[in-house]
Amino acid sequence: MTSTPTTQAPTARNELDRALAITSSRTWDADRRMPLVPDRGQGAHFWDSSGQEYIDLTSCTGAAPLGMGHAPVLDAVIDEMRRSGGVLPGVMSSLRTDVAQDLCSIFPCAQRALFFRTGSCATSGAVRLARVHTGRDLILTSGFHGWHDWQLQYKGTPDVVGRDAGVVDFGYDVERLRTLLEDHPGRVAAVFVTPESTCMPLADLFTMQDLARSHGALFALDEVMTGFRFVNGGLHGALGLTPDLITVSKGLCNGMALSAVLGARSVLEAHEKTYLGNTFMREVAPFAGARVSVDIQRNGATQTIIDHVSRLVPGINAVLARHGLAARALSAAGIFHVLFEDDDLGQRFYTELRRRGVHAEFGGAHLVSAALTPEDIDQALLAFDEVAATFAGPSARSISAGAFARFAEDAFRVTPRVAARWWEQLGPRLDTATPDAGAALVGRSA
Repeated sequence: MTSTPTTQAPTARNELDRALAITSSRTWDADRRMPLVPDRGQGAHFWDSSGQEYIDLTSCTGAAPLGMGHAPVLDAVIDEMRRSGGVLPGVMSSLRTDVAQDLCSIFPCAQRALFFRTGSCATSGAVRLARVHTGRDLILTSGFHGWHDWQLQYKGTPDVVGRDAGVVDFGYDVERLRTLLEDHPGRVAAVFVTPESTCMPLADLFTMQDLARSHGALFALDEVMTGFRFVNGGLHGALGLTPDLITVSKGLCNGMALSAVLGARSVLEAHEKTYLGNTFMREVAPFAGARVSVDIQRNGATQTIIDHVSRLVPGINAVLARHGLAARALSAAGIFHVLFEDDDLGQRFYTELRRRGVHAEFGGAHLVSAALTPEDIDQALLAFDEVAATFAGPSARSISAGAFARFAEDAFRVTPRVAARWWEQLGPRLDTATPDAGAALVGRSA
């Protein structure tokens, strides 16, 4: 006699163990992100495999700035899949051209657009274009640009297998950049920087741009994170920078994979001399979603995100100060970080936040969505308050220069000299209610 098996709802622990056993990385997927398996999401909320509900303060690491399952974007994608079949034999489509025109109207530096699927693909494409356009091989870079082989230097291991010897990380150090350009005359194709707008002196970007141009190199900005979190055409538009290339991705199609390299016509036309094709450029549905997503963001959603950050950051800082914790939130437009004097405390703090139904990643950028409601923000601040109370100190304390240096070196791979220099500008602002590094986005005075 055989028994009929009963169906039981999966537990969060079982689903996590199953994922780690066969496909997921404990280091990168669990420990560095979240030790749970999400099941579904809507707006600024998601549910894990056991049904537990969370408020998401990451907008899926920036991929869904309008919130998960945003109906107008989903409707556009589904309608286009039904209309066109979703994928076509050729890579050209009217929708692709429409999105290119939209992006060129938004981003000041953009005269042409070239599309990929992920941010890593876009940054790799930008490097290829820079090398082909200039006929030079050396890329001087700072910041994270993705997981592809040319970025292996980012982890700082000089002998790693597969490392691109034509890429040198200057750690946001302007003087090191100057020296590298002088020591390699006629070799540098591009200076390629991810702007860490919450922490760095933004005027340094102008110095980097001037140095690159003075040595015949291109200046490129990785705006995968910042492109749709500043209201005036990305960070470069807000500042008045004039990069030759930028890369954008997060939020381009609010949850579907799409990225772009944008920039000067002469540079993008290097595409005629090098192959940058990929099979899934024939998929047209993401472009339908991108048209809607980009339009909604530039017509108010980006400002809504910035407004959310403007409420969250002072609230978090008030909570941390009230409970005497040596920790501070700092922001720039639609992005913020939370720094802790004690990293172990920070890890435990964020674990407790998650237990109270608020998800963010310790040490990472907080990229909230426009789908957050006032009630969500109240609930998130209440969770911060409850957790802070469990770790309360005797009196409000400040972040030290040493703690900031550890954070900046780990998060952005800056040199110790740069960490000290950034701290000189940032440190005094940490005592304000809203230490916003992007508050004075006016030309070279930023």
